[in-house]
Amino acid sequence: MNRHDDDQIERRLREIEAELSIQHIPRSAKPQPQPKGFQLGSLQVKKAAKIAAFAATGFVGVWVFSAVVSYVSIAIGFVIAAGVSYVGYKLFFERKNMR
Repeated sequence: MNRHDDDQIERRLREIEAELSIQHIPRSAKPQPQPKGFQLGSLQVKKAAKIAAFAATGFVGVWVFSAVVSYVSIAIGFVIAAGVSYVGYKLFFERKNMR
């Protein structure tokens, strides 16, 4: 190679280095490929996580439903007890006042 070619190569090398320093391109811009076993494992974990989330949501839903049914049945029991108490009061205590 002659001196002229070396000068051109050095000049071009400096230009490329200047462009790279201006652009701040990260050296590892490409994501590293993951091994196939890891990809398969992550898919299985995602599927298991979805199943676990669905099961947990189901358990919480059943628990909330049973709690609501329990509270409603307690309220109905109180209403029935109050009604029976009211009828008993009217039959036994108000009747004495009417005589």
